Amino acid sequence: MLILAKILAILLFSYVLTLITQRIIRSLTYLSKLTKLGQYATTALIMALATSLPEISVAISSASQGLSELALGDALGSNIVNLSLVMGISAIVGKSLHFNQDKENKKAFLPLLYTILPLIFILDQRIGRTEGFVLITAYLLYVSSLIKKKPHALLKKITKGDTETKALKKAFKTTRELAVFLLFLVVASQAVVWISKSLAEDLGLPILFVGFFIIAIGTSLPELVFGIKAVRQRKITMVLGNIIGSCITNATLVIGIASLIHPITLDHSITLPIIEYLFVAGLFAFFTFTKHRLDRWEGTILVGLFLYYTVLELF
Repeated sequence: MLILAKILAILLFSYVLTLITQRIIRSLTYLSKLTKLGQYATTALIMALATSLPEISVAISSASQGLSELALGDALGSNIVNLSLVMGISAIVGKSLHFNQDKENKKAFLPLLYTILPLIFILDQRIGRTEGFVLITAYLLYVSSLIKKKPHALLKKITKGDTETKALKKAFKTTRELAVFLLFLVVASQAVVWISKSLAEDLGLPILFVGFFIIAIGTSLPELVFGIKAVRQRKITMVLGNIIGSCITNATLVIGIASLIHPITLDHSITLPIIEYLFVAGLFAFFTFTKHRLDRWEGTILVGLFLYYTVLELF
């Protein structure tokens, strides 16, 4: 009876997630038009940071307990999930994702190089506070590259052609609503993670299975739900902005915060996860950068690759 209740709770929170993402997409679309930043930049900044909040919370809590390596594993695992499972399912649902409809999309793939930084730093089995500072600086550089206009120029764009009071009131109202919905998104996704983990333990599944599937997929649940909803509304630019932005946020800000609080030191090799990520990221970039499109069959390969690597991790 308790197991059935947990299954129903997962379904309920998953439904809540779909409702929340509809409102988030609507708010982001409005803000992208209002600020003239574009859908990609707006999503890569706001949504990517919001959907990385679970990873950030894991980084802070784990580093505070001297377990910064947990943040590294979570961030790396989430990036693998994002580029394989999330993008793969999005391509399958959308049949084909075309990224060449917006000039922003053509330059979106190069920033993925930021995600290699922590992999270079960890080659000596340690990411210290200095390297953590470098990672956070890299995140700030990425953010500055997205904001091509200065704040006062954005404000001028917002108020141009309309009364300042009306424009600003609408902007603040939309921003407040977006903040509330993003908070609900994180809370609902965390609820799904917690219930799923409890359900897996009730069913006697291995801890490694729970960690790799439930935690990695769970912390990437906001990206997955957002991606599916955005694809169905043909907001392909938002899908790309969210995934690329989330991967960069995880690799720079999340790991950077963790290593600043407590240096990351490994007593075992993580060669396999690093190889997994490099291969998945390389394959994703090859599929999309060469023709600015991700077809359904390519999405199927990415999902299959995720399942294959999962089996390797388990056995």
